[in-house]
Formats: sequence, structure tokens, C-alpha cells
Amino acid sequence: GADNVVGVEFCVRNGASVAFVMPYMHHSKFS
Repeated sequence: GADNVVGVEFCVRNGASVAFVMPYMHHSKFS
């Protein structure tokens, strides 16, 4: 599970979408 998330974040990190994934993940973890 965690490995899958890391892979997705790494792929998105290459683009500007990282700004959307980073905050989204933080909110999900807090929830």
C-alpha cells in the first residue's frame, strides 16, 4: 500500500500537479 503511494507521488512530483497531491495527501492523513 505505502509503496504504491510513494510511486504515485514520485511520478507526479515530476509535474506541477505535485502542488495538488502534496496538500491532498496531508489532508487525507489528518482525516
